[in-house]
Amino acid sequence: MTAFKRSQAVYVKHAFRPANWPEYEASLRQRGSLTAWISEDDLEGWGPPQRGQRRPGGQQKYLNQAIATALTVGMVFHLALRQTEGLLRSLFSLLGVDCRAADHTTISRRARMLGKLPVGSAAGNRPVHILIDSTGLKIHVGTLRKPPKQNAKVRPEVTVLRERNRNIRSRARLGKRQWHTKSGYSRRSLVENTIFRHKLLIGPTMRSRTLQGQRVEARVGCRILKTMAGLGMPESHRVG
Repeated sequence: MTAFKRSQAVYVKHAFRPANWPEYEASLRQRGSLTAWISEDDLEGWGPPQRGQRRPGGQQKYLNQAIATALTVGMVFHLALRQTEGLLRSLFSLLGVDCRAADHTTISRRARMLGKLPVGSAAGNRPVHILIDSTGLKIHVGTLRKPPKQNAKVRPEVTVLRERNRNIRSRARLGKRQWHTKSGYSRRSLVENTIFRHKLLIGPTMRSRTLQGQRVEARVGCRILKTMAGLGMPESHRVG
């Protein structure tokens, strides 16, 4: 066993184990269930049935919820639009429901028109803290500056360096660990963990080629992560 100096003890990474493993394992299985991503409400709001409510040669109309559900299923199971269309067609056939799956060109075209899909409840009048890591996502609402390097020196006091110099003085006064906690920089680990989950579960790149489509795609990804978290998350405790 490696012996650490007392000054090094705070830098040792500890092992963690989920305390609610049975529940968390069940939630992981539920993530692969189609019922978690396509509900009865989605089918009811899918749009007109495939027969009897449109003129011969007329285009099938789909509600926004139908297009959003198709995008969600494709992103969860890492399917291209054509494979998403095939999956939905086979699912409707097996269920015997009178719904028609949108073709891949319709999904692609309508995805750009969905606009601001709701992700979560509004914050109301409370302030909102936005922390966004540098990632492959094309939309950045805000960025979090990296802290100064260990050997950083105070530079001439100009506007663009004022915050940097203040961080250097504060870290020298408080110490690195205490400065991370007091300045709120430790929150960055939560942001990085969320971005890592997005890249791991959904993918490291954007699929859409247009800015409008990428905006919708980013919101769909956030909704997917929120749904997965709602199914169950690990409650870890330190071991050893």
